[in-house]
Amino acid sequence: MLHGCGVDEAKKLALAVLADSDANGFRPGAATAREARQLGRLAVLMIRAALQAFDRLDPEAAASVIRQDEEMDAEYAAALRRILTRAMEDMRQVQSAIEAAFIMRTLERIGDHARNIARHVGFIGGQFDPNATGVLPGSLSVRS
Repeated sequence: MLHGCGVDEAKKLALAVLADSDANGFRPGAATAREARQLGRLAVLMIRAALQAFDRLDPEAAASVIRQDEEMDAEYAAALRRILTRAMEDMRQVQSAIEAAFIMRTLERIGDHARNIARHVGFIGGQFDPNATGVLPGSLSVRS
């Protein structure tokens, strides 16, 4: 189960950081590193919560993970906008911005894997369709 829920993404992330730091001296700025750490923390929380929901077959916990994915998506989009803005202000940062965007996308994908686990927990529990797109506010049902 872990193979499909982020281990591949974590491996890609680690390899990218190692390759980039060796090949071109990639070192993210403080703001970019802070944003990546925040996305990483959220991804870890989501995976942990999704696996706990699966362990307990808890559809309410699963719905919470799905809502967290919406937060993750918003955090990722905001971080990407800030990175691109910094790169536009200083063209020397373009390569670093591209690398940072790739890393952040990988973290966002880990959150997507957690969301997918949560959707299946909801389906197993008979609460909602795993292929639906989001949780309806105030309920365990998911909108399509």
